Amino acid sequence: MKGPLLLLLCAAFPALAASKAPVDLKAPRPFAEQAEQVRRDLSDGDTYAEIGADNRAKVLAALQRMQTALQASSDPAQLTPESSAAVFNDQELVNALLTKAGEESRMVCQRVRAVGSHLSTTQCMTVAERRRLRDGNKDELTRLQRQNVATQPGM
Repeated sequence: MKGPLLLLLCAAFPALAASKAPVDLKAPRPFAEQAEQVRRDLSDGDTYAEIGADNRAKVLAALQRMQTALQASSDPAQLTPESSAAVFNDQELVNALLTKAGEESRMVCQRVRAVGSHLSTTQCMTVAERRRLRDGNKDELTRLQRQNVATQPGM
């Protein structure tokens, strides 16, 4: 019974796949379209919320340099070696900064219980918020320890 059903399903999937237009994975999106999407994502304040102003400026400047270099030549393959290397380096810079900002914006949730309670709650924060909270707590603990040492008699 399973054999004919499996055969029928295997025959049906190619028929369903043939009805859709093929997707050309090798066709690259135009650079202007990609750059505009990155600019929109940076300006919406939601996608790359954790990117700093200096890194945001670096990304926008690199995109502008890349756009200028690519507009000078109709075909990216015809770029001079120096220009090609500059575009590649700018592309790597943009990718690195946006990847780091995306990782910092990642939401992390954990289940925690209040002291003296058996009821656990879910706390969700971005990676950057967790890092800022941890650093702030560490600084506060250090400040309290220094204050405690300074107020002890005999010191």
